[in-house]
Amino acid sequence: MLNIVTAAQVTASQSSYTGQAGFEEDKAFDGSFDTKSQTAPDVARWWAIDLHMKKKIQYFYTMIETNGETFIRIGNIANYNSNPLCITIPSIPHAPHFYHCTTGIMEGQYIYLHKESDVTIKMTIFEIEVYVSM
Repeated sequence: MLNIVTAAQVTASQSSYTGQAGFEEDKAFDGSFDTKSQTAPDVARWWAIDLHMKKKIQYFYTMIETNGETFIRIGNIANYNSNPLCITIPSIPHAPHFYHCTTGIMEGQYIYLHKESDVTIKMTIFEIEVYVSM
């Protein structure tokens, strides 16, 4: 398995910024669980990766600060929310976890994490690794 999320291979974006240095979107894949990417408080927060080509996604290793469910979508549509759902991550303890798409291996160029709620909060991703089938 190969982690394909490195600064040289992908482009990341997020719904908003906190305005604080050190919380940019690329902090979510800098190889450290001590740094983080964080959005400004909002009701519809998201974070996305453009892999620049289709890849067969096997699983994720990530640590997300969760207040409610986080949805991960994978696909080939630049309008991220239109892509098929990979998995819904429940509200979990603040610790790294492995996740597989519920439908098995999924192919796509875009990976989109989003949270939707009636509460205005931040979305925080400490680290995400994405592994592909070779």
